[in-house]
Amino acid sequence: MNSYSVVFQGLDTLHLVYRGSFDFDWWKSADLKEKKTIAQKKKDKPFVRMGDDIWEVSERGTGEYAYCLMRNGWRIYVLNNDGMNSKLNQMKVEVPSTRLRLGDLGFVEETRMLCCQILSNFTEHIQRVDIAVDVEGFSMEDFEGLIFYGYPKKLRMINSDLTNTQFVSAGNPGKAETLMIGKNPLVRIYDKLKKSIKDDRDWFHTWYEQSYETILGTLGDENQVPPITRFEFQIRSNVLKEFKVGGFEGFWEKRQGIYSYLTNKWIECKVDDPKKKSKRRLPTADIWKFLRAVEFTDLIDVKRERPCSYASEVNIKQIIGHLSSYCAKKNLFYDPTKHGSFDEWLFNLIKNDILHPQVFSRKDFKNRLIEKTNRLHDFKPPKHFLDWRGQ
Repeated sequence: MNSYSVVFQGLDTLHLVYRGSFDFDWWKSADLKEKKTIAQKKKDKPFVRMGDDIWEVSERGTGEYAYCLMRNGWRIYVLNNDGMNSKLNQMKVEVPSTRLRLGDLGFVEETRMLCCQILSNFTEHIQRVDIAVDVEGFSMEDFEGLIFYGYPKKLRMINSDLTNTQFVSAGNPGKAETLMIGKNPLVRIYDKLKKSIKDDRDWFHTWYEQSYETILGTLGDENQVPPITRFEFQIRSNVLKEFKVGGFEGFWEKRQGIYSYLTNKWIECKVDDPKKKSKRRLPTADIWKFLRAVEFTDLIDVKRERPCSYASEVNIKQIIGHLSSYCAKKNLFYDPTKHGSFDEWLFNLIKNDILHPQVFSRKDFKNRLIEKTNRLHDFKPPKHFLDWRGQ
């Protein structure tokens, strides 16, 4: 019997984007362009005031954000538009992990208060959020003999949501520092104990309310500290929109449902058995059963409404292409002197040639439509269609 325990559950990364109208006086006095130049020359550390706080101006921004302001682990990125175009006034706030791990929601008000210093009439949406669970008693070596499966409810191979085309294993778990599967969503699994000892020993206060040195003194040997593995589910704005999440409150209300979706419907860890051809009967790994049972709050059932992989226009163009190829091969051409209207000719062509019982299987069409509806929308077709026998 495995003895796993959760030593941390919560958010580890949160990037919030705000759009609104910049305070022109602040923008002018901040002179971010000049201060960024000073930072790049490394002659001095330039600062800018936001309300009562002083922020350091970094020598570089990121992506579309030309400017970066830093203070106590917080980062604010400001879009480069000289503050004049109100449609493009945008800032991104990265809340530090050290603040998120405290467990309270005060950072939400802190973030919005920052925005109030330089923005008005702003809107908020989450650009990225990471849900993290730290499990004591499970190590990366324990992935030996386990495999990951995408969309377990439908028992499909790892699909376009995930980076790999088939089963994913940890390879040589003893050497695996980090296991990453997916793009958006993405799950990141790694040895949190090892990383924390190296980079951030404050995590021991979060886990055990004791310092690393105190724990080491009690156990006498670093090897006696039980393994801690981090399971981190990263979600970006495009997928959050599919859960109808924009701002932070919407995510916070649905976080249990989103987490449940990720661990039950998006990906699953199974115990591999090379002798079994059917992966349907492979048992779920104990560690995954444990993760599924983690509770953040009351469960609110959520649906992920995914946009079609192919736009409708693309599907129609493909249909036209196949139909014209069929007509060309069969020497079928519209003749206005014989066939009446073009629409009538095309309708009869489809009815007599394509929908002919010897060519077109209605039952096969039904099954394919059900499969693709489940894949694209994560819900079932209406009952009256399911009850139809495909005749």
